[in-house]
Amino acid sequence: MKPRTWMWMTAVYLFAALAMPVGMAAQDNPSQNHNANHHQYRLIDLGTFGGPNSLVPAFSAVGINSQGTVMVQGDTTIPDPYYPNCFNDCLVNHPGIWQDDVLTDLGVLQNANNSAQPLWINERGVVVGASENGVIDPLTNFPEIDGVVWKNGQIIDVGTLGGNTSSAMGVNNRGQVTGLASNPILDPFNMGLGAPGAFWNFGVTQVHAFLWHDGTLQDLGTLGGPDSAGEYVNERGQGENEVPEICREIYKEAAHPSESHSGYY
Repeated sequence: MKPRTWMWMTAVYLFAALAMPVGMAAQDNPSQNHNANHHQYRLIDLGTFGGPNSLVPAFSAVGINSQGTVMVQGDTTIPDPYYPNCFNDCLVNHPGIWQDDVLTDLGVLQNANNSAQPLWINERGVVVGASENGVIDPLTNFPEIDGVVWKNGQIIDVGTLGGNTSSAMGVNNRGQVTGLASNPILDPFNMGLGAPGAFWNFGVTQVHAFLWHDGTLQDLGTLGGPDSAGEYVNERGQGENEVPEICREIYKEAAHPSESHSGYY
């Protein structure tokens, strides 16, 4: 079996813009200075965790924050223990953050032989994504993954909705996390978790969009079909009992197998 991969960003470098105010002012008003300076850039190798490759996940809407902290997914030297059902390239992958020329391993669930993928970083440096948990899903025979939050040097498992898999997809600056998680109800449409080609795009039970905050996981439901997915979360919802607006892709296969709808919660 070929490794299960998502839509990866093949480049492992970050172009860091080092724009100078004087140069920008000159470019904004070229009539005053015909010898305007061009912006200067530095090519930065983000590194790995000992293996040959690293990447910034292309699916992520936010892979770098305004503090210059970058999410990285990098190879270790450990062969993937679940071969041939590999997480990416059949080496264990760990998530990390790069800042000020230092790459820090964020860790994974259970033990270092599991792989994980970061998917979003907020302005406070909180990262969300998914990690293998060391268990083989009895329904699919693939490694189980759980949505996770990396915060203050800890990894937090957000859990599921009664099924065997989940993934955290987005987080706002209040620490409210959205994503998708499976429940125990068999799903004839096998939506899976994630985009086509995702390493976790294998489904047996329904998946629903969720909101997670401070240890509480809330099922956001669907528009009538069996599946939904929370992908983006904004900063609204300032009251204690309010929830932020979440954009979710709603799948209505029960009535229209080829149709999907987007909505807001």
